[in-house]
Amino acid sequence: MGHAKRLEKLCDIQILSDGDHSELVDVKERRNNLVHDAQKRAGLNELESRREVGQVLEKTDRCAAVLLSVSGKDIESIIARRGTVIYVNHAQRDAIEDTITTWDRERERELRILRRCRRATLGDLRWDVESSTTRQYDVTEGFDFDGFEDEGVYQVLMEFLRDASDAFLDRIDADANESNLDRFDFALLTLLCAGHSYEDIARWLNTDPKYVQRKENVIAWRASEFEKTRVGTIPRPDKPVWSVTDATPNLR
Repeated sequence: MGHAKRLEKLCDIQILSDGDHSELVDVKERRNNLVHDAQKRAGLNELESRREVGQVLEKTDRCAAVLLSVSGKDIESIIARRGTVIYVNHAQRDAIEDTITTWDRERERELRILRRCRRATLGDLRWDVESSTTRQYDVTEGFDFDGFEDEGVYQVLMEFLRDASDAFLDRIDADANESNLDRFDFALLTLLCAGHSYEDIARWLNTDPKYVQRKENVIAWRASEFEKTRVGTIPRPDKPVWSVTDATPNLR
């Protein structure tokens, strides 16, 4: 199946909106008209102003974002912020263990500082992804801040959590690759299990609410024990919505 047919199929099953489909087709046509001249290669030689060029580039960026979303390339941060409590806890626990192993090998002195701190229980460290920043992490478990004033230990803790945050995203990436589902569906599963609405999930993943709803009908059957041990209870909708082309409903 060629790229044009793939885009049509994605539009037909409502994973792409009509507007996204049109823009993707437009960008695809520009790509298919490649010539040696740089301006022509970008399809920008006939535009009259820099503003028009900027608009085309912005549209290209939006299309690239849609394709990244459809392919599941940018799901890690979405799952990190919106995934189930069970899954986020699992992934952060593994990330902490990986970071301890790395620091034991590469930053032994700083790790010793944290291990000697009676306020810290390294294996239990957890943080609120939504309220944390790249420089300061909102620690929710594993450290007692009551009356704490040691700036040196605090800075080491923040550096440790910075590395743990990177390892956390790496863990989500690895789980998505190992899953029985494709990456996009793995993201759908974790967000559905977290109880988010179809509309919110569709907005975060740049897709259509009806597509999310239809996916909920089959995702429970495709999820393996791997997913079930990580995300918790797999959703089974009370009111299934079947595709108009699907004559055989999925029996529970």
